[in-house]
Amino acid sequence: MAPAAPLNPAILLFGDGRDWHGRSLLRAFKRRGIKPLVAPLATCGFSTETATGLAIPGLGDHRPEAASCASCLAAASSR
Repeated sequence: MAPAAPLNPAILLFGDGRDWHGRSLLRAFKRRGIKPLVAPLATCGFSTETATGLAIPGLGDHRPEAASCASCLAAASSR
């Protein structure tokens, strides 16, 4: 039997949500009724202990349906 899906769409925002880009993305998601999971990139990694091979706090054995990296967006826009 497949593991149960998360109750809400698993939208993952890498970062802490405190910089301008992170806050802006969180507001945009909220306006659309979406509460993304926010995870600092430093807390994520690979794992041989999960079904997905990923270690992302709050997702367990599930993959995110979408992901965005707020700090990556900030770095790209400053070029």
